[in-house]
Amino acid sequence: FPFPIGQAEAERWLELMEGSLNEFGPDELSDEHREMLWNHMQRVAYMMINR
Repeated sequence: FPFPIGQAEAERWLELMEGSLNEFGPDELSDEHREMLWNHMQRVAYMMINR
């Protein structure tokens, strides 16, 4: 990545993504799909850490 990403940046990104997920109601995003997306976002966030 062209810029440094540390633990704090990864956690902040996850906070923002969690807020985005919470904007969807259960009729728009099932609990099963929400969990799948959240697990993927966590893996991506920590994979991007480069410092």
